[in-house]
Amino acid sequence: MGKAWGVHRWRRRSEPATAAGEPDVLDECAQFLGGQFLESYREDRDAAPDWVWVNVLAHASEELLATCAAAGGTPSRSSGRCVWDRTLSFLSQVLLDHAGRSGEPVSLLQHDIVVPIELQLGAHPLAPPTLVRLVLSGLQEREGSAPDRPAPTTKSTNPNP
Repeated sequence: MGKAWGVHRWRRRSEPATAAGEPDVLDECAQFLGGQFLESYREDRDAAPDWVWVNVLAHASEELLATCAAAGGTPSRSSGRCVWDRTLSFLSQVLLDHAGRSGEPVSLLQHDIVVPIELQLGAHPLAPPTLVRLVLSGLQEREGSAPDRPAPTTKSTNPNP
């Protein structure tokens, strides 16, 4: 039996299998497409590979992203969390904030910015700072190309220069 996106190889031995002894590929696909594959690493999130974290950012619902963003909290609260966990919180908040300011749906931002990054993960590993840079660059390019946004000006708007 073939492996769905290499997901099968990451399944933990302690996770339930189907009656035939094989992982339930349909359940894995649903988790993957719903941005919920990280749940299979609930006991040891530090062991989750980079693609699992990017998957959440690329496919999670707006509600799940809001939950991830809320988990960020203050720096002292997040000090015991792994760097990918903190990166997911930060970028979830960034996507939600951008969607709120621009009026663009979060799903469109995910599709246009994060999914292309996710698709490149098969060829290159990704570090959290690189993901942050790529997502922020994608959002910045998107803002710069918005047709209804006036071009920046160097003219002062202060009436008392």
